[in-house]
Amino acid sequence: AAAGGQPIRISVIAAAARGLPDQVEFVTGAYTSFDWLCQELLEGDDARVRFEIIDPAPGALDTPERALRYVISPALAERIRLRDGTCRHPGCSVAARDCDIDHVIAFDRASPELGGPTLEWNLVCLCRKHHREKTFGTNSYRPGPLGELIITTDTGHQHRTRPKGPLARAREGIQEQVDIILADRLISPDGYLTNPPGTHRRDRPA
Repeated sequence: AAAGGQPIRISVIAAAARGLPDQVEFVTGAYTSFDWLCQELLEGDDARVRFEIIDPAPGALDTPERALRYVISPALAERIRLRDGTCRHPGCSVAARDCDIDHVIAFDRASPELGGPTLEWNLVCLCRKHHREKTFGTNSYRPGPLGELIITTDTGHQHRTRPKGPLARAREGIQEQVDIILADRLISPDGYLTNPPGTHRRDRPA
């Protein structure tokens, strides 16, 4: 990438504050190791690197003003691609970088406050084929929590997909760490639950 004049883009998902080490994802290209990155930087005379710090909190870039604008900002579009990883239609593996960013609940250009907002929870990656299928087909689409997409066919069958990109994986890791910490506070060394959490149980008299 460096030799081709393209900047090496590194997305750092800031998870340290939530109990996990910051996670590095190589967004452009099939870079497989940190050693490869170091070698590329040392050997490439014109290597350029751009680090992007990503806040993993859902809706970190959402604002009331942007919610009422149809055009998705480049930063928000990149965030959706980092979250989704691929087209969100069931079984589709088109990379997110080659997908459109679509409003799940359609944006109302005439009355923006009455339509689907331009907010993280209402945006998904869809390849051009499945974007057109959503626009002109008979299925209904609705968003779920943390990027879940729920598709209902005209026969009543439901299909659900969840995002699998680096941002979604980081969120899962953060939640897992939170659950571990909570379990440690709930369960005392002898295996009993503590109430309230974090207190030490007194040994029962024999």
